[in-house]
Amino acid sequence: MRETYFLAHRGKPRFSPLAGAETEVRALVADHPDATLDELCELWGQKTGKWVSRTALCRYLQKLGLNRKKKPGTVAFAGTERVQKLRVEYWEKIREFEAQNLVFLDETGIMLGMARSHARSPLGTRVAGIKPFYRGAFRHSYWRN
Repeated sequence: MRETYFLAHRGKPRFSPLAGAETEVRALVADHPDATLDELCELWGQKTGKWVSRTALCRYLQKLGLNRKKKPGTVAFAGTERVQKLRVEYWEKIREFEAQNLVFLDETGIMLGMARSHARSPLGTRVAGIKPFYRGAFRHSYWRN
């Protein structure tokens, strides 16, 4: 009969810089659910003054069950009663204007197609998030995934 021996762990003891910080990490992820690991590390550093690596944070988030999930494909409050009412009021206002006299300026400087598609939430729950209705065109190769 063969006997198995368990050897004591040799080497450096494992210590997580996030040990005992469950409530703070959960609050950070709740405030910034779609932040990347790098952004979460930076936010953690700003909040606590302690640096943490991406690997340590990723492992701790997995341990807490705060997995990365795809956001649902729902459109931002487009179908709510308030938005529908505002649309009707807007169309009634501009009905009198002739189309050739209208000038549209877009000075926002953002691309709605760059909205994040993933976020973190506890196991068994859906990610609360919205996606923009219009994706926009990618004009530069470095914007592509």
